[in-house]
Amino acid sequence: SIQGLTGVSGNLLTKQGQVSQLTGSESFTYALDAAKNLVEANKIAEANVSQKTMDFMTGENDNVVDLMVAQSKSGILLQYTLQVRNGLLSAYKEIMNLTV
Repeated sequence: SIQGLTGVSGNLLTKQGQVSQLTGSESFTYALDAAKNLVEANKIAEANVSQKTMDFMTGENDNVVDLMVAQSKSGILLQYTLQVRNGLLSAYKEIMNLTV
């Protein structure tokens, strides 16, 4: 599950249902903060994978399963972040196309 990924807080996931109750500027600020948090979580996950890969290559750790799990988590987190980005871009384009 997404909650098991390193760097993704439960707070981010529980507030998702509350976005409809926020005003326009608050919900946009929340969305941007959530996107920033996901980018930071991606950096942490990628650093973790890099460290585990280096440990495996140098022989400090011979647990290939741990390395594969870290790679999978990082990949899933990246895909999730890309989907959030696509959603934000879609919302931005839709807002820009509105006539006032």
